[in-house]
Amino acid sequence: MKIINYVKVAKSQKNPIKFLISRILIRTKLCKFFVIKLKNYNLRFYPIPFLGSLWINPNYSHTADIFFGDYLKVGDKVIDTGANVGAVTLEASRQIGSTGKIYSIEPHPQIYKYLIGNIELNNFKNIKTFNIALGKENGVAFLSDIKSDDQNSIVSNNNGIEVELKRLDDLDINEEFFDLIILDAIGYEKFILEGGKIILGKTKCVHFPALEKFFKNFGYTFTDIIEIFIKSGFRIYRFTEDGIISPITEKYVPKEDLQITDLLAIRDLSDFMKRTNYSLDKN
Repeated sequence: MKIINYVKVAKSQKNPIKFLISRILIRTKLCKFFVIKLKNYNLRFYPIPFLGSLWINPNYSHTADIFFGDYLKVGDKVIDTGANVGAVTLEASRQIGSTGKIYSIEPHPQIYKYLIGNIELNNFKNIKTFNIALGKENGVAFLSDIKSDDQNSIVSNNNGIEVELKRLDDLDINEEFFDLIILDAIGYEKFILEGGKIILGKTKCVHFPALEKFFKNFGYTFTDIIEIFIKSGFRIYRFTEDGIISPITEKYVPKEDLQITDLLAIRDLSDFMKRTNYSLDKN
């Protein structure tokens, strides 16, 4: 981005000076000498846009973060797909404690190195990592390599980074059950679920984003996702920051705009309500 464009973007920011400094730190790679201190863990400021935004505003909190705080308990077993630099993995790791276990999966080779660096920075010992992409079958796939690191995904052509592709069911993960799967694959969710039906069958809850545009990029719709969950014994719910969940019907269609809706697939509603103290909106 040219300097004049940086200035234009900076003017639209709440903290334009810090925004410009963050971009200078990223471009010069000096950012790696800074640590972003958050409530439950720290992140090294690696040269990627997401961490630049978090360095500017370390108090940023997403609806998903609130849910993880409400749901996760000490001793839980968690799978984090598309772990990126580890923000969700580290938050979950802190909450489930030394008796819990989180399996953290990140396909991009450079982002995976940042993930490992952040785990070592926090000295968390209850995390097992995998540098692979998840899919319906084992083999190889191509992953995009764009600057917006949180938007990289499997691509249908060969214009990307070649990565190992494995079924979730074939990973070295041995647990009797899983309390939560965090599913985030920018549209590739259907194929991950198809390659992980055994693990899905012993999972209590799945948190996943829904944007029809992403699904259509891979030739399917949200209805296909719902069918997989229903066949495995789940129901799908929306949720709010103030702890209200509401069931959705099979006719529900995610918004077509760029606003991603976070949804929950819940196997045992009674167990979920006891865990979270959420209330059910039946309207």
